[in-house]
Amino acid sequence: GLKPWQWLTSIFLHYDFFHLLFNMIALWAFGLVVEGKVGAFVFLCIYVGIGVVQSGLEQTLMLLAGSGASLGASAAIFGILGIAIVWAPKNDFDVFWSFGFHAGSIEIPILMYGFLTLMTEGVSIALGRFGMSSGVLHLMGLGLGIGVGFVWLRRNWVDCEGWDLIHVWRGQEAS
Repeated sequence: GLKPWQWLTSIFLHYDFFHLLFNMIALWAFGLVVEGKVGAFVFLCIYVGIGVVQSGLEQTLMLLAGSGASLGASAAIFGILGIAIVWAPKNDFDVFWSFGFHAGSIEIPILMYGFLTLMTEGVSIALGRFGMSSGVLHLMGLGLGIGVGFVWLRRNWVDCEGWDLIHVWRGQEAS
């Protein structure tokens, strides 16, 4: 059955050290953008809110599917990425890459990173034959975050100083 207390506790648990490490790096990278616009307390409320809603949706879907499990803050962090895409699509950040024995970093806009993430998760979902998977849960979190970002933007609850996704799409970003 539904266990609402797990909706909160699951976002603070992780499978292993590397799961925690990579989540914290991603949270730091995108959380800086979101927290910089709303402050630490409001950021924490948004992050936990997305995590609880996402975990509730996940548990409900997995009950309907008959099986499955999820653990960690990945979908909530994807939600923070979604907000960062809406509020600061042109902000650059460093992305580490590795191919064979070669590695480096490159600066790319958050919007480009979001698009690459969407494509990567889409391929993961397709390879998993479109079943319930971490890719599906990650994209649910991303969609939830994009929705939250647009709601806050349209209600003027956040000031993006003309650098938000709507202004960028229209070619009206601040100069």
